Amino acid sequence: MRRLLVADSQGFYRSGLRAAVEAAIPSLEVVEAQSYEAMFAILDQRPIDVVLVDPQLAGVTSLDTLKILRALYPCVRFALLSAAGRQHDVFKILAAGFSGFIFKSQGEEEIIGAISDILSGRVYIPPVREEYPAAGAPGLGAAPARPALEAPAYGGTQKAFQEIDKLTPRQREVLALIAEGLPNKEIARRLNISEATTKIHAGALMRVLGVKNRTEAALLVQSLCVKLEEGEAAFERGGRYALIRRP
Repeated sequence: MRRLLVADSQGFYRSGLRAAVEAAIPSLEVVEAQSYEAMFAILDQRPIDVVLVDPQLAGVTSLDTLKILRALYPCVRFALLSAAGRQHDVFKILAAGFSGFIFKSQGEEEIIGAISDILSGRVYIPPVREEYPAAGAPGLGAAPARPALEAPAYGGTQKAFQEIDKLTPRQREVLALIAEGLPNKEIARRLNISEATTKIHAGALMRVLGVKNRTEAALLVQSLCVKLEEGEAAFERGGRYALIRRP
């Protein structure tokens, strides 16, 4: 049985969407996640075919977060489930490799059709409108207005490098590969260590860096590698990111 994961902090919307989808597609199992952490837990524990993720879910702070989320789970098809937005937002998400952009204000038939398209391997593009208003689940009231995505902040490049300086050489290697979006199994293979050891290193480096999950760790590296182009201390070696000590 195929599985759809709806990651949205609004319980009334998740429940309404789940009921509508299960009635329309009986062969599809729908599971729910109310937070970023819950979404990760489900993705790590069971096979999921498609994820509909609310861009304002706690923990999703920028388009970069969404890109890394997709990179961490390359076999899963992701689509954005947004309360509002403009057409250029749709193009940004699709350009980032997502399989669709669904507005919550679309009709029930449109949303079900979009999910069916994505499950079938197609990319779903919503009907062209200048702007979609905020709305709730099919048959439910309007959702509260939400702010636009903001770029993440890590308290300054100098502080970030100071934290990275505390990592062991092996933890740096693991961090660099996490930033590439590689799963623990592939990181273990590349570094010729066990997957269990990889998990230990990943957990340790996240505690040192003060980040909650792999996505935040990867975003931190990305923010530093943007600085790299301006002369900061990081360089490419055998992958997209590799870190060295600041001179």
